Amino acid sequence: MLCRGNLNKPAVDCLDLKANYEVLLNDAVTISLALKELGIKKGDIVSVAMPNLYQALVTYFACNRIGAIVTYLDAVSSKEEISSYLNLFSSQILINYDLPDEYAKGIKKTTKVEHIIKKKKKNINSLSLNNDY
Repeated sequence: MLCRGNLNKPAVDCLDLKANYEVLLNDAVTISLALKELGIKKGDIVSVAMPNLYQALVTYFACNRIGAIVTYLDAVSSKEEISSYLNLFSSQILINYDLPDEYAKGIKKTTKVEHIIKKKKKNINSLSLNNDY
């Protein structure tokens, strides 16, 4: 059970990244506030197409705070396959890494996606949440 006395205990130990529960939960609050600002609400489906590393975990907890659903897509799928899933889930938002602008424009034209958040691939397994989206 997680309580205030356990916030300094390790929550993530993945590759070279280590984070305790306090950092993880604070980052989840930050992301949930940003998602709310983008219009994400309870029952919405947020699509994530990046490795299941720190940012994907934080996104899951952030969406859980809102009541939104997270679906993970294969980041190396074709644009057509990604678009198909985005349409199937009626996702308004796609979180990915280093998505080329032309690819992103194509997704926006063929889906209901309103926002594409692009994480820099070089920072994919870092605690960095700012200045690289």
